[in-house]
Amino acid sequence: MKQLLTKVLCLLLIGGFSLSAQAQFSNNWRTKEGNFEFGSMAGLSFYLGDIVGSPLQWQAYRPCAGLTARYAKSKFWNVRSSFTYANIAGDDALSTSISRHERNLSFKSSILELAVGAEINLFGFEPVSTTKKFTPYGFAGIAVYHFNPKALYKGTWYALQPLGTEGQGIPGYGQKYKLTQLSIPFGGGLKVGLRMSDGNFVTISGEFGIRKTFTDYLDDLSGKYVDLAYLEKNNGKMAAELSIRTDEYLGYPVTAKFDSTRGSPKNKDYYFISGITVAYIFYKKNYKYHFAH
Repeated sequence: MKQLLTKVLCLLLIGGFSLSAQAQFSNNWRTKEGNFEFGSMAGLSFYLGDIVGSPLQWQAYRPCAGLTARYAKSKFWNVRSSFTYANIAGDDALSTSISRHERNLSFKSSILELAVGAEINLFGFEPVSTTKKFTPYGFAGIAVYHFNPKALYKGTWYALQPLGTEGQGIPGYGQKYKLTQLSIPFGGGLKVGLRMSDGNFVTISGEFGIRKTFTDYLDDLSGKYVDLAYLEKNNGKMAAELSIRTDEYLGYPVTAKFDSTRGSPKNKDYYFISGITVAYIFYKKNYKYHFAH
């Protein structure tokens, strides 16, 4: 798996640099086939999983930011690449369910994502022309991302994956989940091309993006509780402390698991990235203001 992720990461990096180089030396930047855009994004990110089950839980939203590059293959579609720094979090205390309050689990994680894909302009997009300066669009691609869920315990943040809170690493409980994995980004948005006072052009876009993952451990929970004594013996005291935290809610020690179910392995986790991107359009300034048709 590590070798596959390494190869994908290298391909994404090469693809991003290739897009930049192709745009830099293009003789057709002013045409519908040649515009290259580079910009920055700021917005919000959140996740859906075993702790946060609804996008209406606004307390789970966190800031995100990134860099985006687009290269126009035609007025109807672009190749795009992006690097994004996002944050996700969840807390059972914010749920309306008493059983969630008793479970008393919480986490936070940063996400580093590198993605490449295709973008479809539904109306056609010619940002440096006098027409087709606005369009809705959709996108899809592939991404490699790194996450690292942590929990706050007695004033200190602990990385959860090394602990094996559901028995990972113990014979019969499977291996510890990978912190670097693949996801499938897709979504859509609206964008408009604007001419600035100095004669240059920018694209402003608003986007909502979904990331389908292949893990149920963005929040470090998926399956069942492990016997505390057995977990502490094999994975250490901190694994046992952070596996069952009902005692902190009830106010007295919990010596046995209060429920065999810790999380649900039926559905994989998702994370979402939405934001506003402002991208500068690169072109040869001595080229006439028209498009080749």
